[in-house]
Amino acid sequence: TLSVLLLAASGLMLKSLRSAMEVDLGFRPKGAVAAGFDLALQGYSEERGKAFQKQILDRLRAMPGVESAAYLDFVPLDLGMSNTGVYPDGQPEPPASQTPLAQVFTASSGAFRTLGTKLLAGREFDERDTKEAPRVLIVNQTFTTNILQVKNPAEAVGKRVRSRSRVWEIAGVVEDGKYLALAEAPKPVMFFAASQD
Repeated sequence: TLSVLLLAASGLMLKSLRSAMEVDLGFRPKGAVAAGFDLALQGYSEERGKAFQKQILDRLRAMPGVESAAYLDFVPLDLGMSNTGVYPDGQPEPPASQTPLAQVFTASSGAFRTLGTKLLAGREFDERDTKEAPRVLIVNQTFTTNILQVKNPAEAVGKRVRSRSRVWEIAGVVEDGKYLALAEAPKPVMFFAASQD
């Protein structure tokens, strides 16, 4: 009887493991390498930090076998998370208790290519996204349906939203992903351009 019980439990565990391996993550971890650093802790000024980030990306991208390199302020399925209120520009500001929330992350140019995240519409961050340029965001598909109320990702590109007391234009839409846990439900996510933040 004990053997049959253990065999049944093992079968259920294997079935659960197989299901977890088939979850669409929204990124492709195969062949990826991650490294972390905090330049502020090392006493870097903002200018010196930006120069370091550019230099390390240039060196990594020039290495043989490296297809893509980028930096982000998060690693998928990590516990770091930040939310902020956001609503479509041109609509009255909702009361704080009713303002939709979106998770926020910061990413450099090439981040979605490096993660293997599909770009559904628009563009990734690039050299146009300087501090002097209009502020842009990349959002996920759930953001477009839940916050902007549009089904086609292409319709979201060019729309503006208000967040953090500023207006942001949506430059691109990426596929949904798993950001904190494999079992999480899809949630609205905004990515800020590291070059503007």
